[in-house]
Amino acid sequence: MLDQDGIVSAAQSNYKRYTARFNSEHKVSKRFTFGNTVAYTRVDGQGIAENTEFGSPLGRAVNLDPITPLYETNPDVLNSTVFTNFPVVRDENGVFGISNYVTSEILNPVAALQVQQGNGWSDKVVSNVFGEFEIFKGLKYRASAGGDLAFYGGRNFTPIFYLNAANRNDITRFNRTQNKGLHWIIENQLIYQNRFGDHDVTFLIGASRDRAFGEGIGGTISNIPVDNIEDASLLFATPVETQAFYGFEYDSRVASTYSRLNYNYKEKYIISGVLRRDGSSKFGKNNLYGTFPSVSAGWVISEESFIPTNKNINFLKLRASWGLNGNDRIGDFLFIPTVTTGSNYTFGADNNLIIGATPLILANPDLRWEETSQLNIGLVWYYSKM
Repeated sequence: MLDQDGIVSAAQSNYKRYTARFNSEHKVSKRFTFGNTVAYTRVDGQGIAENTEFGSPLGRAVNLDPITPLYETNPDVLNSTVFTNFPVVRDENGVFGISNYVTSEILNPVAALQVQQGNGWSDKVVSNVFGEFEIFKGLKYRASAGGDLAFYGGRNFTPIFYLNAANRNDITRFNRTQNKGLHWIIENQLIYQNRFGDHDVTFLIGASRDRAFGEGIGGTISNIPVDNIEDASLLFATPVETQAFYGFEYDSRVASTYSRLNYNYKEKYIISGVLRRDGSSKFGKNNLYGTFPSVSAGWVISEESFIPTNKNINFLKLRASWGLNGNDRIGDFLFIPTVTTGSNYTFGADNNLIIGATPLILANPDLRWEETSQLNIGLVWYYSKM
């Protein structure tokens, strides 16, 4: 458990995290092993703005003129137009002071913190289970499945307030979001590892399936008759024009097959190669799959007999690698034409408001994986310093 308050204001800046974890591994027989990991995390927190062009508590404290009091106690000022006609901020100790000399984002920092009301939360479960079976010496089969399930959201409330002429709010506003998402992956692998004299060989072939999907909803309503977040709710009946509700969904999938070969001779000559083929739901049938090879090699020169042992060369290795990487981090369904709603218009003799739909993007069936190649050549040299 972690319970930490912010340095500036514990009431508006705090973080709580609760964590539980369970791991197990079981040797069922000489050839079969399985295990699992399960972890749960609960987070509740809220924070305050750091230094930005819109102001922050520390920036305001430094820049506010020194003669503006934290709480206003002068009867003449309290009876002035600003304090009698506007919803100035107050708490149980009195009314917060307002500067007559600076404005905009430079305002009473404690008063500004009083109008900040909101928090975020998340519940997450991460789990993994695996099984490993040795078919015969050197060859084993491994299967694993993992998942990441998350529920998260937040709420924010803006009361009616007057901090200065440039920072005021005349109607209440409440927002709440609630989301969920699941990311799972399943892998199957055959692994062969053996040593033949001075030759060490490891070969792996595998396949995986990966899916991430989720959804979320949210809403904002304005002009509700409350002055704090605990009394605020989306259930208040307000005019339609003061309401805004929205939602989203996402779903992406990746199917992969891959292989890897590692060869080592006397810890002197090292070769590794990887070949994978990935298919992503982000692309159409023209370029659904991409092939991505990579290879690396190393030569430990200091192990050669023609390199004498001396204090200037403890270890000397020449290495090189080349690889092709793929990237599918784009939006969903960009390869097909999509339609969006919300383009409202009036129609008919009575000018009725109709909810319309319009094309969003054109089809791009040739959308494909982004490919990035990289070449590295290096020399590793260790030596003793006398």
